Amino acid sequence: MKAPSLILYAIVALAAPPRPAAQEALPPLPIEEEEQREEKQEEKQEEKQEEKQEEKQEEKQEEAQVPDLGPCDALIPFPGVPAVIRRVDELLASDHLKGATVGILAVAYPEGTVLYARNANQRFSPASVTKIFTAAVALKRLGRDRRFETRALVSEGECPAVCLQGTGDPGLQPDDVRHLATAVRRGGTRCASRIVYDASAFDDDPLAPGFETKDTDANWRPRVGALAMADAAVTVTLKPGTFAGAAPAVSVSPESSCFIVANRALTVEGSAGKEIAASVEAKEEKVVLHITGEVPMKSTAGVVVKLAVKDPDLTTACYFGEQLSKAGVRVTEARPKAGSCRDGYRPAATETSDPLVADVKRMQEWSRNFVAEQLLKLLSPERCKQASFRCGAKVLRRTLPLFHVPAGCFKLTNASGLFNVNEFTPAQVVRFLVEGANRGDIAADYVDSFAVSGRTGTMKERLRNMDRRVRAKTGTLDDVSSLAGYVHRSEGRTIVFAILFNKATASAERLRTLQDRIVGVFGTWAEGKLR
Repeated sequence: MKAPSLILYAIVALAAPPRPAAQEALPPLPIEEEEQREEKQEEKQEEKQEEKQEEKQEEKQEEAQVPDLGPCDALIPFPGVPAVIRRVDELLASDHLKGATVGILAVAYPEGTVLYARNANQRFSPASVTKIFTAAVALKRLGRDRRFETRALVSEGECPAVCLQGTGDPGLQPDDVRHLATAVRRGGTRCASRIVYDASAFDDDPLAPGFETKDTDANWRPRVGALAMADAAVTVTLKPGTFAGAAPAVSVSPESSCFIVANRALTVEGSAGKEIAASVEAKEEKVVLHITGEVPMKSTAGVVVKLAVKDPDLTTACYFGEQLSKAGVRVTEARPKAGSCRDGYRPAATETSDPLVADVKRMQEWSRNFVAEQLLKLLSPERCKQASFRCGAKVLRRTLPLFHVPAGCFKLTNASGLFNVNEFTPAQVVRFLVEGANRGDIAADYVDSFAVSGRTGTMKERLRNMDRRVRAKTGTLDDVSSLAGYVHRSEGRTIVFAILFNKATASAERLRTLQDRIVGVFGTWAEGKLR
């Protein structure tokens, strides 16, 4: 394996006598209105046809690059190393997997030696292991150095309108928005008649496909937006009050008057209490956070709750208006309004994102669903006019065969893996991992994006005692636990593996421990202790 290495113009009309009523323009006849409607419909149909033709041309060009992968069931049978099979089978006999379906494949690369295989050609829900596909396709299609701009623009006049315009930066943070507000003030703007926000780079659908499966305000089910900041989430920290029965102390991040906390939680004696429950309500431009439950007196670290905001674009615009006021700009109309920054505005300030490779790494290491679904929209080609999940998913699905995952042999609904709406086989996962790590244009960045055992991200507390470094992607749903990645052997030599548990009823912790032990067996083989 190769080394892991985006003036107010015053219009003065000349005084003229009013035109006689007889000379006034007559309203259009019904037949004229009908003709106009038909013309518009024809234009829309022509645009759709052009889009379809462009899409077909792109598909043909890409199909020419795809090797003949054969039918889905044309994969060769997988043998395995007897000593590894024996050890892994013993682990899989655990009661923790009773009733579960198990899919595993581990291959020594570059030799191609199959160490272990079980149901390797059967499709499973991979949960967040889905992000391994999103990461590679984003690097290939968008480019590691792609950056995104968030802009502030102002109209003309003594008290102009100020417009905030987003292009979908997956890493936009409150500090970036604050810097824009400060730059607007430093540019000479002292008054803003109103705040306009332009999120038209994305379409109006904020929830990724499949996210409607479960209604929750938890931050792991985020909405996306061209202006979404802080992963479209808000963090609430509750610390015990000074006495039992007192309201807990509450802090919110990002700190802003755009968030209103309705705190009905209580401080209680001891070290345990009723679980904190939280929900989000949109109230005009504000976000109301409803908190109930109990915070124990002995909980010195407090309780942390992370919630997804209802309208990420509006929340960012509200925060921007607040930061303008703090910077010394007098905002006469506080409530932001959606609109366009295209006409009548001039640039005032720009914040440019980090390279896309940083977003991919954060998504992979910490399994950020927001980043994955934001990237899905950003994959939309220009002909889609507005970035959408539909357009992005077409590109994502169309790219997988380039990595030797046959078209029509998998199910891909969203980019994050949330809920059981995606399906891949362990063999497809392993083959994709091999391909991604050997594509010269993305290989180093791709492998580096995975969390490292005992060191980073979701693998920081896992496989800490294993001598060999493991780079892996984790995945967890209510009844799904998955792990896929690379066990380092020596320079250019690895074990590539995928472990997928579906319909599992044991705790996530027990399932993870079992997966780690299986990976440990692969590591033992790599050390020459199992032959």
